[in-house]
Amino acid sequence: EIHRQVNLPSLVLIFDAANIITQGFSPEETFAQYEEMKPGLGWIHIKDYRPLQSDTRGGHIDEEALCDYRPVTAGSGVYEKVLRDLAANGATHQTHLNQLGLPGMLLDLEPHVRGGGQFGGFSGPDGMGVALRSLCDLMEQVGLENDLKTPRDLS
Repeated sequence: EIHRQVNLPSLVLIFDAANIITQGFSPEETFAQYEEMKPGLGWIHIKDYRPLQSDTRGGHIDEEALCDYRPVTAGSGVYEKVLRDLAANGATHQTHLNQLGLPGMLLDLEPHVRGGGQFGGFSGPDGMGVALRSLCDLMEQVGLENDLKTPRDLS
């Protein structure tokens, strides 16, 4: 709603399905929130979570419950739907992001596969590798290209 009211083309939104799911929203409700955000979407946090039933939906988050983040191929299933939608309908996003000087949708890998919480998460080198392979596999499965950086990009 803030994005709609501010109405600046350079203001982009960040979607984070895992954070929504940890608040007790179902995968279907979480995808519906993605649908609402699509017009202003520019950035997606990539981590997933198991579907969580909570009596405090949308309220205080139990920090002890934030221990079950998953790679995108082993969580709620929301990211498969999101990435399929981007593969099928991403041209509009791409044009808008290019007009802002951005090369495309930013996917920010923050898997927290070894735990998370209010002040951050931890994956470790092996967890990041698992999460990255999971994301690349899912992108390939839905027909999305990626532009992973290589050591040559550092020069």
